[in-house]
Amino acid sequence: MMVGDKATSEATLLAHCKRIERIINESGDTIATAEALTTAGALAGLGNAVSACGEGQPFAATVRALATVAQQRRVAGGDAEVRKALAVAGGRDALFSPRLAALVLSSLDASTDPDFQSACIAVIHDVSEQCEPVSGHHSEGLDSASVANVFRTLCTYLVVPKVFSSDLQTLTDSNSWKRIHAFKVDAKHLIEIISGSLKRISETGLESETYVELLTRCAAFLGDADSKWTSEDGKKSATDLLLVLNQNGSKNSVAKYAKEILEINVKPHFQIAVSSKREVIRREERGSFGVKKTKKNRDLDHQQVFENQPWKYEVVECVAVFEWVCSQLKDSEIIPVQHLVIPTVLAMMDDYDPIYKSRGIRMFRDVVLKKLTAQDIRVSGLGNVFFETLRICLSHHSSPEVLREAYPAIIELVDTLELKGSRESVVKLSIIMEEGIIRGLRLAIGGKLEIIRTIVRTVPDLIDQLEACSIKYLEPVVVLISEVLELHEHDFETQLLCCHSLESVVATCWPRIHLYCCVILKACAAAWVHLDRASKAEEKDTRLINSKTTSSRGNLRSALQGLVSLLQKVCGDAMRDDADLLLSLDADVFGPLLAIAE
Repeated sequence: MMVGDKATSEATLLAHCKRIERIINESGDTIATAEALTTAGALAGLGNAVSACGEGQPFAATVRALATVAQQRRVAGGDAEVRKALAVAGGRDALFSPRLAALVLSSLDASTDPDFQSACIAVIHDVSEQCEPVSGHHSEGLDSASVANVFRTLCTYLVVPKVFSSDLQTLTDSNSWKRIHAFKVDAKHLIEIISGSLKRISETGLESETYVELLTRCAAFLGDADSKWTSEDGKKSATDLLLVLNQNGSKNSVAKYAKEILEINVKPHFQIAVSSKREVIRREERGSFGVKKTKKNRDLDHQQVFENQPWKYEVVECVAVFEWVCSQLKDSEIIPVQHLVIPTVLAMMDDYDPIYKSRGIRMFRDVVLKKLTAQDIRVSGLGNVFFETLRICLSHHSSPEVLREAYPAIIELVDTLELKGSRESVVKLSIIMEEGIIRGLRLAIGGKLEIIRTIVRTVPDLIDQLEACSIKYLEPVVVLISEVLELHEHDFETQLLCCHSLESVVATCWPRIHLYCCVILKACAAAWVHLDRASKAEEKDTRLINSKTTSSRGNLRSALQGLVSLLQKVCGDAMRDDADLLLSLDADVFGPLLAIAE
């Protein structure tokens, strides 16, 4: 096609686009618009014009014209010929669809209606799926810099919007929800456009910067565990893109580019937050030329630290990228990037938000403890730092989700770093027992059930690690857990946990348990009486029968009988007088409880 002919074709195409937009704007309703477009032959003329035109700005105008039709839903299927003509043009260029998407998106401003932008992307997505495969010589002729520029431009539109940093459960703004839904759909389409194009240019190598950017976008969507900004279909599309990247480049692209991904997309955003915190600490230590700081000023400083967290509010997908990349690395692959991983994990563990704190602790267990050896952690010199950070998490002020992650993590840390039974191990485990279990349970009784359950559930693991040294804490542990067992008469789950914990205490501390067998037996008897009353109430009124409750009650009954049986075997005659007393009070009620022990 000569230059003059091409210019004429482009002018004709633009004229057709404007004509379609004018017809739509002048028509009053769906039927009128469809009739007007059909009568005028506007779409047919547009299809012919596309076929005669080369790539460039006119194609972008065509997409916007089709999007106007699609977004207003006034023509169903009447634009098929135009889409087909665009697909033919795409068959001549492996980068046609990504280029077109980048061109269209760049031409839209920030005030563009999200629905219209989605309609534009949907049109290009449909066209990309209709494009015929490009022959090898077309792929080989592509400029790698041009390829990189197109894909990196599209990646900017796959960055998760800041609206996702808000609490979606309390979000009521309709425009925000419109953007949220549009992003999920658009992201899926854009990923598929990129993936489809990469399949057609497999012979062309991508620059490493482009690989890093594309892998980061995959990580952002695949790492969205709660599907906050990604649909299930979007995750499937991201998985397909990852497979294509692995085929085009390294078989394990994530491991190859992990350092670059973390240095570019994670480290800078966490560094700002850490630097702000350090500056506040320095100001507090240094003072301000001898001027005493007021509480208000100190509060403002700390508020500034909390607000200056770009990894949480500015780069919404930052944590998701970090978590996903680390999860993809094998044990040996973590070591080269541990200088990027450990500070980030510590920053998350030290955060004030329970959600991010618990995610940080989970990362500590899954990455630091499981993928690094004890020697690696010792060499880093951060073993005690992690211990003290987790120790703070055991405070009674912590939320249930933080405690659920912190207790197993700190016990596992001690088990990893210290030899079982050594002085260092006993000292650290004793701190956990005193500050976490005993103090925590004293303050938690009468409070949140999840906190009580988490603490009680931890006791067997801690007793197992302390072994004979746990006898030192026998009295407070037995008394507190027995109190919970006795008081929580309608909470079968908590009572069942108490039974299992007391069993571990009895089995480990058996040489001294006879001193406290009466405390345990009293709690078991009280719980048994409540079970008996509930069963009799159901016999009188069948409406009270609940299959789930009945099953839980049966499990608790078996657990109580097992605990009493173990207590009898360990204590022997020391328990006889208390057992006889219970039978003398009510043999019908307490007989089944003591039957296994008899």
